[in-house]
Amino acid sequence: MKKRSLIILLCAVICVVCVCVVAIMLIPGNDDLKVYTQKISTARELFDKGEYEEAIRYYKQAIKLNDEDPDAYRGLGDVYVEIEDYEEALKIYQRGYEKTGSERLKSLVVKYTGILNDGQVPDKTEQLKDNKDKKKTSGKISLNSAMINNFADYVYSDYVSAYGSAELTTQYGACLANYPNFGGTVTFENIDNTISLDSQGYPLDNAVPASIMLRDVSVLFTDWSAGITYDQLRNMGVIGLQIGTDSGVDCVTFRYGSCTISIESDKNGNIVNKNVWNKIVPDMQTENEDGRKFTVDIVDAATGYAVEGDYVFQISAKSDVGSSSGVLRSSDNIIDEETVSNGVINVELPDGDYVVCLYPSGNEDSATRYEWTIDSNTDDADLKLVVANTAQGEIVIVLKWGEQPRDLDAHLFQGSFNSHTSEVSYMNKNTDYASLDVDCMDGNGIETITITDTSGDYSYFVNNYSMDGQLSESGATVEVFVGGESSPRVFKIPSVQNDMGIQANGGWYVFDISNGEITEVNSLLQVGVQ
Repeated sequence: MKKRSLIILLCAVICVVCVCVVAIMLIPGNDDLKVYTQKISTARELFDKGEYEEAIRYYKQAIKLNDEDPDAYRGLGDVYVEIEDYEEALKIYQRGYEKTGSERLKSLVVKYTGILNDGQVPDKTEQLKDNKDKKKTSGKISLNSAMINNFADYVYSDYVSAYGSAELTTQYGACLANYPNFGGTVTFENIDNTISLDSQGYPLDNAVPASIMLRDVSVLFTDWSAGITYDQLRNMGVIGLQIGTDSGVDCVTFRYGSCTISIESDKNGNIVNKNVWNKIVPDMQTENEDGRKFTVDIVDAATGYAVEGDYVFQISAKSDVGSSSGVLRSSDNIIDEETVSNGVINVELPDGDYVVCLYPSGNEDSATRYEWTIDSNTDDADLKLVVANTAQGEIVIVLKWGEQPRDLDAHLFQGSFNSHTSEVSYMNKNTDYASLDVDCMDGNGIETITITDTSGDYSYFVNNYSMDGQLSESGATVEVFVGGESSPRVFKIPSVQNDMGIQANGGWYVFDISNGEITEVNSLLQVGVQ
């Protein structure tokens, strides 16, 4: 009897061990994340080269590795759209939406369901022209925006849901969390008036990380190859890029999205190794007696990069400021003449209306004044400041928007909106009357058009090119800088529905210009630019 019991016990132990081994094998670790990212990157490169069958194969492999990320479904569906298999594209978008709940996939399902039900297909002549032009710049190395956005948005409970229960270590007033399926360490601590840890020193469910450190920084980029150069980083749309030191190592530091990222580099700012010191710090927009903290990016309208040189920054409550232009009175300033050297400034403000003044150091005559309204919905992207050195007789138009839709396109039509002779856009960047100076395709962007001949008739239109989110929820604004004026004219995207109550997601007809005079239209349209 004892022998029989021993045999049963041994069999049970063997079964438990087998189950554990299988379970461990099924858990996706950091290596899977790296492989997934590489598959997506390879698929995009193959798509750009026109190798569609291979691109399909790599996208399908990526979905097998991670079937809860909408990027792979979007990419695979786009390949089928490119080869004109719209029914298969719709199936992919539908499957992705059912699995992920992604709003951008939902909008594509609606779009292609309508197209197929109407028996219509997109005009491939224009579509192929669009795609070819986009591909000229889409093959470049970029930052893994989805991952960085997660770093900006995730709190402690989100990490547990995504990567499993963490092994927690408390030290020096901080708590270090190591998750089984995450390739790095997430640190939580009480900073300023932010309470992130409980009485035992462990993270609260809603705790925002103080910092994240990765074991392998290559996962931050769509393609690693032999490393990342300083110039490549500069071309990724980062803000405030600079070379310095942190924690005793040479590093490059920059802002992307709502995170400040530092990575160990050589003396020239080139990242040459994967397994190096790094620190990712999400913004903390916390409320205290002085208001919330914001990190404000100051960018050059002509380049899309952080402004170069020193700028003087001032801010006052709007109720304390008169209507005159130029610099603010020192007695009224909340922030008085703070110098900005890297295109980034931190401010702490309660809800309210403010006037901001910005000018190059030593050149008060060129000051630009902006207006801010801060409320519970305001985030860093809303406060991005654009500097446009507009010459007399010029008009500079700057489109700003948030993370999604990922790619909005600015179009300046010569003539009327419905009957134009030519246009300036990504398809035709330079004409004798205007130019497209900055074209962003990755969200959180600015897109800039400069009109050099203001005597003509024009219409300005914003197209929802990527259709991976609702246009009305993009946070889009258009700022118009007119030569000789100290403040930009601001147009904010209107409400979600048009006059007929229909979801309008194709484009935004913003205004007309005739002989330099701007007439507001501000209407969302169901159909975008074909």
